[in-house]
Amino acid sequence: MGNSLTGKVGTALYVAPELTGNASKSTYNQKVDLYSLGIILFEMSTPPLATGMERVKTLMDLRSDTVRFPEHISNESKYSQQIQVIRWLLNHDPGKRPTAEELLSSELVPPIRLEAGEIQDVVRHVLSNPQSRHYKHLIARCFAQESDTVCELSYHLDMVPIIPRFDYVKSKIIELFRKHGAIEVVTPLLTPYTKSNARNNSVKLMTHSGSIVCLPDDLRVPFLRHVALNGIKFIRRYSIGRVYREKKVFNFHPKQVYECAFDVVTPNRGNLIVDAELILIANEIMRELNLLDPSRNVFFRINHISLLRSILLHCNVPPDKYKELFEIVLDFFDAKISKFQLIASVSSQITQPGIKVNTGYLCEALQNEMSLSQLNGTLLKTLNKGRGEAAALAKVAIRELEMVASLAQGLGVQIPMVVCPGLPVNYERARGGGVVWQLVGELKAKKKNPLTTIAAGGRYDTKLAEFQ
Repeated sequence: MGNSLTGKVGTALYVAPELTGNASKSTYNQKVDLYSLGIILFEMSTPPLATGMERVKTLMDLRSDTVRFPEHISNESKYSQQIQVIRWLLNHDPGKRPTAEELLSSELVPPIRLEAGEIQDVVRHVLSNPQSRHYKHLIARCFAQESDTVCELSYHLDMVPIIPRFDYVKSKIIELFRKHGAIEVVTPLLTPYTKSNARNNSVKLMTHSGSIVCLPDDLRVPFLRHVALNGIKFIRRYSIGRVYREKKVFNFHPKQVYECAFDVVTPNRGNLIVDAELILIANEIMRELNLLDPSRNVFFRINHISLLRSILLHCNVPPDKYKELFEIVLDFFDAKISKFQLIASVSSQITQPGIKVNTGYLCEALQNEMSLSQLNGTLLKTLNKGRGEAAALAKVAIRELEMVASLAQGLGVQIPMVVCPGLPVNYERARGGGVVWQLVGELKAKKKNPLTTIAAGGRYDTKLAEFQ
């Protein structure tokens, strides 16, 4: 008895029943080892038996089809969980016997306790090799999760309301876009995630293969990828679609808003007529929708990135502080912070040991608004009449601002324009250079911030170059 089994599969009392018949036709796999584990687990979980004969009889009963336990064990409630596991392991049908993976993931087996650092190391190691079996298992387990009832009921709360006038407004805008030679370009909904093309509030999703993709948080980045990947040199396109931003509260549908885009791609970067035409299109939309009532106080804020850079150079602001500074100024123009908070934030953000920054002039220049006729006034006189890089940038900027304004008015723009030397719109547009603008007006009755940003424009040359 011992010679035929020992050496191939171990002690006879531990051998799986499927191997006790015709051993030459039996398959040795992990189910055989799991059966042996059931016998071992019984002996580890129960008190030692008094004699060898008693041990053999007890184990033979366990090996029976019905998996019979000693009465003093089966009647003890403390052994109930062990009995369930052992019965599962000693099932005579290998198909109903668990695999090692099924056993470890079962609720009958206590989970492995790891320190937080160990868990992070394991997850990091698994994610570092997307081709491994462990990686695929981890992704599969993520997708096996189901939403609870609370999430199902609350997920779509506070969604975008149905606005009857939306289709009318959309049709009017599309009609104007087509008059200016634009065609609709629908770009792919999902974009591969990279740190350079996503924001902090971008909605990130995972595919079944583990790839991370993003829903659009604006209509610009997918279009720029489309232009770069297809080698497009000239196009006028429009798009009206939804963009998504993640909410700070978990288990709710991402915030979704409609965005409207009109873009012109042209090889002629110095053509200022395009800048003027974009301002004209915004003016025409407002006129078409009857939003030019004087009581709404609608006007354009315009600026030139070279003018902003000349101010920053003149004030000795370190280039690595530009992005933070632009965000602060944009918050000020959007009325998210007060004038006092602007001055305090600018002073704290740009202060560096050994670098003297003219914060007084800087804050005054950033928050000031002036008419086109006042461009060469007191505030900018120092820049425009000076020498060096700051003066050169200011002269070019003022000349182009005057030209764009003149072209726009010549095309029929009626909405007033004011120059805001601190207006960056955002950092990405600031990197692109050229003229930037905002169309603002009092569309809603707000006590704190009566002005609403209706539209914004600028160049994306630098951002486009990143995809080429």
